[in-house]
Amino acid sequence: MAGNEAAVSDSKSLKQLYLDFSASTSMHGIGRVVSNSNTLKRCVWLVIFVVGLGFAAYQFVITMQDFYTYPVNTVFTLKQEATAIFPAVTICNVNIKRTSMMDPLTVLALHSVAE
Repeated sequence: MAGNEAAVSDSKSLKQLYLDFSASTSMHGIGRVVSNSNTLKRCVWLVIFVVGLGFAAYQFVITMQDFYTYPVNTVFTLKQEATAIFPAVTICNVNIKRTSMMDPLTVLALHSVAE
């Protein structure tokens, strides 16, 4: 008899655990299956949940099959342009040199290179 009572209390605790889980879960549909008192509504929500779960499993299997086939699509085209259009390039010297500390010949050489 003691074993029977333990089994009954375990099943009640599992049922209570399921009810608590379904009442507080964020999975859509499970809470409605448990909370509705109308049997028809419970069955409709159960069918909707099972169909959604089946569709998610189907999509997962299809995605994993596609992933593990390792598909590679490479498209290579070579197009030669008649003229090349170059963008405008601006060079900004962030490293400012103190020309007052340089000798005049070096300053003159830098200015002639820059022009």
